[in-house]
Amino acid sequence: MAAHNELGRWGENVAEVYLRENGYTILDRDWHSGHRDIDIIAIDGSDIVFVEVKTRKNNVFIEPEQAINFKKRQNLRLAINHYVKY
Repeated sequence: MAAHNELGRWGENVAEVYLRENGYTILDRDWHSGHRDIDIIAIDGSDIVFVEVKTRKNNVFIEPEQAINFKKRQNLRLAINHYVKY
């Protein structure tokens, strides 16, 4: 597995632990709809939560909204729509 994939998997594991410790129930991880994916799907009370995990090797911090470009947001919306219909 490529180093960036290992880093991403590690970040998803950390995010899952955080969510579980904060009362979320994990429904799925790395859910795919064609080439689109959702990193973590969880439930918080009556809400379904779709989580995109971004893991960095450096200390450069940017707002979460800046870490996901238009194409990725579009793909997430399509994947979420498919998941909800699924």
